[in-house]
Amino acid sequence: MNKKLLVAAAVAAVTLSGGAFAAEKQGFYVGAQGGASRADDGSALKDNTEKFRHFGYEWKEGGFGWRALAGYQINRNFAIEGGYTRFAENNYQAYGSYDITQKVSAWDVVAKAILPVGDSNFDVYAKAGAAYQINKFDGANVLGGENSSKKVRPVAGIGAAYNFDNGLAVDVSWTRIFGNDDTTITPIGDNKGVLNIGQPNSDLVAVGLTYTFQQWA
Repeated sequence: MNKKLLVAAAVAAVTLSGGAFAAEKQGFYVGAQGGASRADDGSALKDNTEKFRHFGYEWKEGGFGWRALAGYQINRNFAIEGGYTRFAENNYQAYGSYDITQKVSAWDVVAKAILPVGDSNFDVYAKAGAAYQINKFDGANVLGGENSSKKVRPVAGIGAAYNFDNGLAVDVSWTRIFGNDDTTITPIGDNKGVLNIGQPNSDLVAVGLTYTFQQWA
């Protein structure tokens, strides 16, 4: 009798494990994220702008940023994802001297590790990969009129998501592109200067919505 129970239990365990495997999340997904962002490119532009305090100046850094994304979830615990991020523009104005706008954007590819929270619909995740970041400046009295730096930089992030049964999911996340070499200014006279362009640390703290076209394998 005990042997029959053991056999029955073993069959049930195999059946349940097969069912759990079949129910693993899988499929292509698309989504969008939006929230607070900032491209921190050091203090040179801010400090240079503030030199004109007697004539009037202002600078603005950070604001709304967004990311569009698409990926493939291989199973419940792993996905590959790519995206395009547009960070908030920075602006530096010294009245009568210059008006510089900094635009930072990036294309990225990341691997995403996903950890389900118990038997709930919640997940936590971490991601890491590479981003092709574009740091671009437009402005009067900037030598060349338009200057940019394009480099591949490391990117990483963490987040938490809630998965609905219809393929939709909402998440909150923090993503950072790790920059190097802050932008500096080499003066050349008459309120003009040469931008020695680096790559900023760029952050996006966002709320997102994704849709998986095929929920379950």
